[in-house]
Formats: sequence, C-alpha cells, structure tokens
Amino acid sequence: MTSNEWAARFDHRTMDELLAIVAIEDQILPVRAMEAVLRRGEEGVEPLVHALEEGTEARFENPVWPVVLLGELARTLDDPEAAVHALALSVGRHGLRDATTSEFWIALAASEALAKVGEPALPVLEELLAEGDEAVRTPSYAALGAMGTDRAVDRLLRGAEEDLKMADVVAQSLQDTGRREAVEPLHRLLHRCPPHFRIEVEEAIRGLHHGVAGSPPLALEDWRLRYRPWGRLGPFDPGWVGVSAIVRAQTQEVLERRHAPPLRPLEEIVAEPPDHGFDEVERECAFCGRPGQIRYGLGSCKPSHTGLLAGLQRDLLLPWAEEGESDLFTVLGDADHDFIWLDQELDARREFREESVDAGAGGDASDPDGGLDEDEEATLLHDWQTETSIVRETCRWFLERGVEDLPSALEELGERARRTDRPGHGLRTREPISPPEPAVGRNEPCPCGSGKKYKKCCGHPRRIQEERGPPDVLSPEMEPADGWDAYAGESFPGPGPGSRAGPGSGALPEILSPEGDPFLAARAHYRVSDASEVRRRLEAAEEFQADEEATEFTWTEPGDGLLTALPGARRILGSVRLAAEGLVLECSSERRLERGRRVLEALLGEAIVHRADTVQDPFQAAEEAGNPTRGQRAVEEEIPRETRRRLTQEFKDNYYRNWLDEPVPALAGLTPREASELVKGRRELERLLLEYEEAERRMEEREGFSYDFTWLWRELLLDRPDPPSSPPGGDRDR
Repeated sequence: MTSNEWAARFDHRTMDELLAIVAIEDQILPVRAMEAVLRRGEEGVEPLVHALEEGTEARFENPVWPVVLLGELARTLDDPEAAVHALALSVGRHGLRDATTSEFWIALAASEALAKVGEPALPVLEELLAEGDEAVRTPSYAALGAMGTDRAVDRLLRGAEEDLKMADVVAQSLQDTGRREAVEPLHRLLHRCPPHFRIEVEEAIRGLHHGVAGSPPLALEDWRLRYRPWGRLGPFDPGWVGVSAIVRAQTQEVLERRHAPPLRPLEEIVAEPPDHGFDEVERECAFCGRPGQIRYGLGSCKPSHTGLLAGLQRDLLLPWAEEGESDLFTVLGDADHDFIWLDQELDARREFREESVDAGAGGDASDPDGGLDEDEEATLLHDWQTETSIVRETCRWFLERGVEDLPSALEELGERARRTDRPGHGLRTREPISPPEPAVGRNEPCPCGSGKKYKKCCGHPRRIQEERGPPDVLSPEMEPADGWDAYAGESFPGPGPGSRAGPGSGALPEILSPEGDPFLAARAHYRVSDASEVRRRLEAAEEFQADEEATEFTWTEPGDGLLTALPGARRILGSVRLAAEGLVLECSSERRLERGRRVLEALLGEAIVHRADTVQDPFQAAEEAGNPTRGQRAVEEEIPRETRRRLTQEFKDNYYRNWLDEPVPALAGLTPREASELVKGRRELERLLLEYEEAERRMEEREGFSYDFTWLWRELLLDRPDPPSSPPGGDRDR
C-alpha cells in the first residue's frame, strides 16, 4: 500500500475520530493515524492543547502520543505559543522524577518536542529553569542542548556559571551542541562543580575538543521510529537524559560515593581519547554469533554471510506479504508487540521459577501450563527473541532509508541475497593470492628463519606476487585485492579518486592524488645518525603510526573538512621506512613530498641528513621492477584514445569493486559498505564520492572521457545530490 493509499484510509475521518483511534493504542505507535492528524495542521492543535492542559491520562491510553503530535504540529505553526505553553506545562507538571511512572515519559517526550520547536520555546524553557526543581531542569537543559542555536548555547553557558548542582546535565547538553567554544567554560566548571560530576564534565570537554559531539540527540530523530518499545528500560529509549535523571534520583550520599577524578590541566584531559558516541559498528554475527560488522541492519562477520542474512531477513518478512500486508510500519508494529509480549513472558517465567524454588519444588522450571521442560522453553524463547529482533532491526533499517512498503523491501533483500551469496562476495574473478605451504599464522614467526612475523616476511602479498611473477595489470580479471602493491613493487599509498593515462605512455591509467596532482612515486632519502632516537621520535609523534616492528610508519593527518563526519577518521599522506641504510619518506605526489619533508625534518632535526629526492612514474616503476624490457615497451607505445578509455574503465571497475569492501582511512577504518550502515558514515560517503566525481570532471576536461560512479551510489544505497544530466563515462548496467 502506497502513502497515498494509506492517506485515503484515514483522511476522510473527522479529527475526533482520528484522535479516538490514537487514544485507544496503549503501546504501539499508531503511525498512520497520527500522520493523518498532522496533515490537518492547525485543526489538531486546540484539542491536543486541551488534552495536555486537562491531563492526557484521562483520555489517552498512552499519554505520550498527544505530546508527540502537538510537538510535531508546533514546529509548523506561525504562532506556536499555545502549543509551546501546553508542552511546557507537561514538563513542569511531571518532571523526570520516577522512571517507573508515565509522568516521567510524558515530561521526557514534552522536552524533546520543545527542542524541535526551536527558539519560540526559549521563553518557557527559561521559566522552567528559573522555577523548576532538578527533575524539571534536567529535561529543560537537555532541550536547549538538542536545540543547539546560539541563544540556546548562551543559556547553557550561563547555566555552567550559575547552576553548579546541575553540572553533569549542563555538560552533556553542551556536548550535544558540538560547540567547541564551550571547552574553556566547562573546564572552569570542572573546578567549581561537585566532585561526583567531574566524570561527565571531563567527557564533555574531550568530546567537544576532539569534535565528537556524539550521535545526534534522540530528540531530533524521526518520531515514527523514536517512540518505540525499549524493554525493561521503558516505553522508549531514555537516552542520556533519562539515564542522568535516574542517576540523580539517587540519594546525595550515593552520588558522593562515585569515583571522582582529580582536578587536572585542560591539556591533560584532552590528551585522552574521547568516547566517540556514534553508532557501534561491531556486533555479533546474526548468522553464526562471531564478532562482526553491521551490514544492512544486522551483524555479519564476513561478506559471504551477508547474503545468507538477507535471505533470512526476507523469509522472516514474507508471512506479512503472504497475508496481504504492504506497510513496513505495520510489520514493525507487530514486531514491537511481540517484543513487549516476549519481555513480559520472560519476566513471568522467571518469577515462576523463583517461586517454585522458594516453595521447595526442587528447582523445577517447567512451563506454568505444564507444556515445556526448561531446555525446550529456553530454546523456544531464544528463537522468538532472535526472530523478533531481526524483524525489528530490518524494518528500522529500511524505514530510516525512506523505504516504507514491504514489497520493495522484499525485492531488495532478494537481490542482496542473490548478489552477495556468491563465493568471494562477487569481487574475485580468479583464484586469490594465498600463502605458500606450509600454512602459517600471520602473526607467527616466519618459517624462513628471518625472525620476522610471517605477514611481514614471506607472507607479505608483495613477496608472494614476486614469486608468481608480475600480474597483467591491464587484465579485467586482475585480482582487485592484489591491485596496487602487487604491480607497483613498493608500498605506495592506495589509488586516488581520479585516473588518466600514464605520463608519456597513454597505456596505463594514472591515478590522481586527492589534491588533483599526478600520482607519482615521490621519495626523499635521508642518512640517519641515530636510528634509535629517530624511532623514538616517530613513535611518539601523533601523525606517524608505527607498524608492530617500528620499522615502517604511516604518515597521517586528522580528518578535517571532508573527514569530520566520522570520529577517528585520518587521511593517509605517505609512509616512512626506517632501515639500516637510512630513512625513506614516500608520498604520492611532489607536493605531498615537499610537505612531508618539512614535517619530518622539523620532527627529527639533526638526527637525519637529506641526501636526495627521486620522482618516478609509478607504472613505469612497476613495469621496470617486474620486467625492464616490458616496462620500456609500455612507455614507448602510444595507444589509441578509445583503447585508453576502455583500459581505464576496466582498471577502475576492478579497483572500485574491491574498494567497497576494503577499510578506508577516511571512513575511520570502515569499509564503504560498513560505513553505509551508519548515519555519519553515509554522510561521509556522499562527500567522498562527490570528491571522486570532481576529480573525474577534471579528467573529462583533459582526456575527453571519465568514469561513471552511478553504480557505486546505487550499490551503497545513497541518494546522489544533483546528479548530472548524462553519465560522464562508462555506461555499464550495474
């Protein structure tokens, strides 16, 4: 059923009828009826304001629903004053006092609604902060943090100066704003607040300093997914606001027994890594239970299991389709209902077992109705839990991406199952490189007797490839995972976003650096006077990441601009190799080499002496490393433009198919597929692909052809902003 069909089912009803439908649902969000109320606009404001002023418990089974509706309506009104005052009344009347009561959740939902309204809600929030107790000030400060405007931040900074008893709440609210100018005021607050709140204040300081504002406040989530059952913790996810309120509800004596870190200088606090606070990316594989990454809403330990999981997801959703259901919100509602029932059933069975033991029944944990023994019951409940969780997470994953109809979801899952269930995740078209016999663990000593770990010696892909001989880098069957290292003969940084024919040859694609410079094997060679001192300084420097043996160092920089979306993301700029004969800095362009020399010489000083710089076309270097005569022939041959276009297309097809499942430093070490599962990861992928396309646009101007990334956008389920009217390059059907 389409959105228009759903609208037709409710839009003919009166407002009273719609509110009556909403009023009778006590646990599961009645999404479609509430959407119909919102489509009526101002018509729904007066009855909802009246319900909140009188007390929603008298009319609504779940008093949170009218609060959510009024908050959503108030965002669209030219004059939201009446709605704002009704929402503020709900916060002030109930407050976050006792999480076991409905009043707690009404106040939490009302504060989130005020945050969505924005600055028109500031006057009433000011009143709540001036007159309310701590149970009222907690959600009021949280609303300011989620709002995040300049005036809201100013009010929070005033709270940091005046309201020391709420230091933990003010600090977490300021971290939600992401404003780095709050670091200094928070450090002053740290020296004045009660010691038992220093933990939260320090974490907020670190988060703001490192640009880690955490996940977007829950208050700003889509209401249709926000207010969903959260098991024993409450009707919906309480977030840090609810958790803080529960902690503060403890006696002062209990709070004061918390561990309080000593007062420290700001430099020492920010030197520690922050709690990133964004979506967890590691989870147990839903298929086999091993640790894995989130793929398509579920944990998966490896790509080959993703296809199996997609098939399982499709099988679990099929019963609704067979019954004629087409709305994913209905499926999610049914799964939420099962989740609540299962939670209550587990409680009932646990109480029954405890009562049986207390009554001297010898620990017999059979079903209260006498149907199942303990083992059978445990197995059955585990299966119910697993299936319900998979259905819920699958529905949420689709709904977050704007897919609301069940047939479309089933079609996509079927396609994913077919595409990813092939050996090697569909990436490998020939036998991959494998270590020579005997099989040795990557971290075990190499059997050749060198004393190095196997992965650093005979097990290194470059060493294996050298034994096999150089691959044909122009072959469309080239193993993508071998790609660059295999034919370059050195550890070059990975290919950049653009490419064109190699200098002087036209035969091989030249990779461009992210700055748009030609990709070159640019090296600076140094003589080393004190190797141990050089190693010590490199290991201590934040921009150089050492390998396990501290002989090779990766030169990186923190994410900025393009990279701010993912905490921990770093851009790889080059590498440093330290050996007995000296030190070599290697970069992908002359511009980076000049910058790297300045950084390295400032860091190491007199411990190194510059000898020479060398710059070489990497493809020519690769050919000469494997077969000098063949390399010379490739340089001399001139290939027609159409052939160059085809070779470039084939090269990039192989490279980007492999890129999808390779860790990318700009994505905080996630693969593009894994990053596409995260809100911040999708934002970062969009920026990255747009940068790639800009490099291709420059290539189009020079060469007359470029690469089409349309299939990558589609593969990662990303919406392409302002797509070009015609594809820039290859026209393969992905």
